[in-house]
Amino acid sequence: KYYWLIEPSSPPLAPFGSFVNRNHFAGYLEMIVPIPVALIMVRAISGELSFFYGFVAVIMSIAVFLTLSRGGMISLVAGLIFVIAFSIKDWTRAREDKRWAAIFLPRLGAILLILSTIVVGVWWVGGDAVIDRAARTDLSGEAADNTGKETFLRSRGWIWRDTVTMIQANWVTGVGLGAFETAYSLYSLHDGSVIVSQAHNDYLQVVADGGLAGGIIAIWFLIVLFRDFTRALRSRSEMGIGLALGCCGGIVAMLVHSIFDFNLQLPSNALLFLALTAVVSNLGSVAVNGKVGRALLDRAPHVGAVA
Repeated sequence: KYYWLIEPSSPPLAPFGSFVNRNHFAGYLEMIVPIPVALIMVRAISGELSFFYGFVAVIMSIAVFLTLSRGGMISLVAGLIFVIAFSIKDWTRAREDKRWAAIFLPRLGAILLILSTIVVGVWWVGGDAVIDRAARTDLSGEAADNTGKETFLRSRGWIWRDTVTMIQANWVTGVGLGAFETAYSLYSLHDGSVIVSQAHNDYLQVVADGGLAGGIIAIWFLIVLFRDFTRALRSRSEMGIGLALGCCGGIVAMLVHSIFDFNLQLPSNALLFLALTAVVSNLGSVAVNGKVGRALLDRAPHVGAVA
């Protein structure tokens, strides 16, 4: 039952929390985890608040691993790597003005503490299940055999293959927004009785729905987004830099997860993704002209709690 109260009309395949599918629960959390981590890494928060934010990040990270979503695990790691990488870039700048040790050591200790706590927590709560999930994965692309492993072709490969056929037949304008499920049976190698609502790859689905035009718009969107992110990193506010880095880390995590799943087809996850992009864009404007979004920075200490 969802929220322990609502009984679904049909049993979900892989429920987790309030989500029908564990992959989408993982997708939601992986966009939030980088925010408190980034605020800690750039020292936008300090004292007991940093311990609280670190605790929240650890709990959410453990929850992602316990979903057993392989895409969620990979995407969370990608988002954290993004945050750490840009934090290290900031550390190297600090080294030039002889404050390197004072800045580097506390941040290094914080990230090592967070990562080690995540590993210990996952191992303690459900390490065997995570290892078993990884062991039953076969990325060779071969058809399923008797080993019990889940192959790429059996999991998503056959949908991707049919989606590529759909794209080739409608490469200019696509089949139309929201028409994927209706058009899929026309290009599937199955007999048409299999209902497939999503491509299980948001990049393929964008091109399948919108064709070349949709693909160009999506690329333009990402270019503008990361342009605003680089602008936001020039902010004079550590809180602004931390929020931009954390939100962009969550965006990167979702962009990685979108290779394997269709999180952005869900209103809840799509809305959170767009909220993160709006924050990054707003902070980029603040860094450039200092006029837009000042209220966001004033309220920034509360953003983590709200998330």
